[in-house]
Amino acid sequence: MSKHAKLLERVLLGTADANIPFDGLCRLLQRLSFQMRVRGSHHIFSREAVEEILNLQTQRRECQIVSGKTGAERHFKV
Repeated sequence: MSKHAKLLERVLLGTADANIPFDGLCRLLQRLSFQMRVRGSHHIFSREAVEEILNLQTQRRECQIVSGKTGAERHFKV
């Protein structure tokens, strides 16, 4: 199993959010055909077939994920 496949499996399981590195998550999203743009500390990912945007922001080893459509926030340690 490749490194990307293992990381995707960990993300989809949702049981190891604290152990997912920010850079690895960014690379994984790009590998899954998401387009990335960076504005300051915000890394914004979008994909044509996905209605909501994914906004990742690092702050002191924490990753904040904000859904573009609903504005709902979830906090993950990375």
